[in-house]
Amino acid sequence: MTVYDLIANKVTTLVNNAHRDEVNSVCFANRMNSNIVYTGSDDAMINIWDRRDLARGTPIGHFIGHTEGVTNIASKGDGVYLASNGKDQMLKVWDMRKMNPYGKNYGPIRMTGYDYRWQQYPMAGR
Repeated sequence: MTVYDLIANKVTTLVNNAHRDEVNSVCFANRMNSNIVYTGSDDAMINIWDRRDLARGTPIGHFIGHTEGVTNIASKGDGVYLASNGKDQMLKVWDMRKMNPYGKNYGPIRMTGYDYRWQQYPMAGR
């Protein structure tokens, strides 16, 4: 993940291995205070980052629940609620106060690696 400062016209922070796959969506948690950032990825994870501590290179937490890649995330803007949709055809609403701490091994998350642009979802109806 690369953080670019438009005013200074330079990269300010580079976070290696922010996700295990491509990042598809990024948003701020709060419209008034933009220190918390969410990222959604094809690794089926939503990571939660504190911009003040990006140099550490690890998120402050994550949301686990999609079985396929996360295609889009959108914050309510209140710093608490976040909605996501994924390639698993699910819409989920998350509560920041219930995030999972980062660093625990939760095992394999992604189920099939399917691509919604050209494949029928293999887990439909199960």
